[in-house]
Amino acid sequence: MNAISQPITSHEQVLRDIYAILSNHFSLVHHHAEPQGMNSHAHELYERVRYYIVKAGKHGMTECELSKYIRGFRAADPTLRNQIFDLVRKEGVADLIPVKSRGGVGRKRKAWVVI
Repeated sequence: MNAISQPITSHEQVLRDIYAILSNHFSLVHHHAEPQGMNSHAHELYERVRYYIVKAGKHGMTECELSKYIRGFRAADPTLRNQIFDLVRKEGVADLIPVKSRGGVGRKRKAWVVI
């Protein structure tokens, strides 16, 4: 008898065994490994920054524009922001380069542009 005083049928035991096997299997599999030294919050910010930079295409996104669209990035401390940008650069996703302003007039702006 189990803890709730009911006998366990063979069907229930089979289901528990299958659940235990599957739980063990999926706990060993890492679907999306986080970059070393980043927690899940930082990894989520990295994914969102990467998404917006890729979406911006050849015009790129400045740090100010990223802060405008990503609330968590706006609230992040400068060290975390720098880690995210270092990872974007290291993975070859984008680089910080001077590009013409969207209107074409005025000084160039430094934006993260997809490589």
